[in-house]
Amino acid sequence: MILQDDGYHEIRLPAVEPGDIVVYYDLDHVSHTGMVTEVVDGDPPGSNLRAVRILSKWASAGEYVHRAQDGPYAEERVTYWTDRP
Repeated sequence: MILQDDGYHEIRLPAVEPGDIVVYYDLDHVSHTGMVTEVVDGDPPGSNLRAVRILSKWASAGEYVHRAQDGPYAEERVTYWTDRP
C-alpha cells in the first residue's frame, strides 16, 4: 500500500531496472524488501536468463548485495515495483 501511495506500480521481471524495489512475501505478508542495484542479462553466460542483484539488510546479519533468488528470503514470492512511468 505504501508503494502505491508513493506512485509505484508493480512490474514484471523483464522491465526491472536499477533503482526499482523488490518485495518478498511470506504468504500474504511482506517479509522483506530491497532495492535493485544491477540487472544482468545472460546470467549465467550463454543463457537467456536475467539476474537481478538486490541491496538489502538481512536482520542482524548485515547489509548485502545478492541475487534476488539468493538469501534467507529466496523461497518466498517476489514482486518488483517502480516509480517510472
